[in-house]
Amino acid sequence: MRSGWPTMDKRRIQSLGTKRTGKETFTVSLPYEWAKKMKEPPNNGEVYIKSYGDKIILVPSEPVAANGIEIMLNEDRPEELESEIISAYMRNYQNITIKLPSGSEQSIAKLEELRRKLYGMLPISYLNGQISVTVSTPMIPIRNVMGNAYGFSLSIYGKNEEIMGKDLFEDLSSQREKEQVESWETDVDLHTFLAKRLLNQSLIDPEAAIEMGIDNLQDVLEYSSIVSNIERLSDIQQELYSTLNEFNSELSHKEKKPSDTPFHLSEFPNSKASFLKYYQQSNRMVSDAFEGSSVDDHVRLLNILKGRGKMYRPGYIEDGFKKDLIEKSMESDYRLHLLRIENKIWAITGIATNIAEAWMNMHRYYKNG
Repeated sequence: MRSGWPTMDKRRIQSLGTKRTGKETFTVSLPYEWAKKMKEPPNNGEVYIKSYGDKIILVPSEPVAANGIEIMLNEDRPEELESEIISAYMRNYQNITIKLPSGSEQSIAKLEELRRKLYGMLPISYLNGQISVTVSTPMIPIRNVMGNAYGFSLSIYGKNEEIMGKDLFEDLSSQREKEQVESWETDVDLHTFLAKRLLNQSLIDPEAAIEMGIDNLQDVLEYSSIVSNIERLSDIQQELYSTLNEFNSELSHKEKKPSDTPFHLSEFPNSKASFLKYYQQSNRMVSDAFEGSSVDDHVRLLNILKGRGKMYRPGYIEDGFKKDLIEKSMESDYRLHLLRIENKIWAITGIATNIAEAWMNMHRYYKNG
């Protein structure tokens, strides 16, 4: 068994002899319950088979919809309910029945909140103590969904970039702005959850995969990696926004001395180091990685991948820049805030290499296909 693979049954391929055509025929036993289900309508024993190198994939000739699932909780546990609903959503269930004990106000509030996060989740039905949720999602090109998710993440980046260019001794925060950033983060979730649902659907429905722009099922793994990295990118951008606001709150409420000068993250006195430049270059790296999906653009992707395992990023963050930034931060009275900011910005460059690697893997599939 290969390390890291899920548990699988080992089956032996049997030879049925050679036909008149001179070609040998082989057979292998299939899982009983799956084969029995495929024998029933609407498939009536017909399946699609597709080979990819040393692998084959069998899928129903007619998709068998994951129609319904029941979720039952004995206590009012909104976090557990959220996890169960999201899991059912991404597994392509269309109808979800929920049974909760009386007085589960927090779980019911969580359900209404989830409608904002799960694309295609229709108004919730409450009848005779039973809750019914219906989900209906269209087949949308997967790159469009990913592009929307990435776009909302860029909106959070823009807000962070704006804060870094201002004097942190001034009160920069506003409740309306914080709510806007939270809304962008929710929009990222909305599209990444939808992308995961669609990618799961593509594995069981070849025609749906074509509608989504997926020509090679091996690409599903790479698309999944990109989606997860966009999700993580958004988390980092939101965490960075919170860190910047905490830092700003501390400075703006501090009693200002006549000797205090404006504090900008766009520059350090007597240093080439700049958090703003560092942040801009890290995000340019992500942008180049995300937009490097063209087969002709593999040179850009390879340049991004050159930075793996190094303390700098060739073409983006020059050698010594990160080191200088950390050293200047350590000399500052605000070192804890500054080091947290540096750590999150550097993590963004790791997201860029992950995305570039996924696109490169797709290019290899086509080149070898």
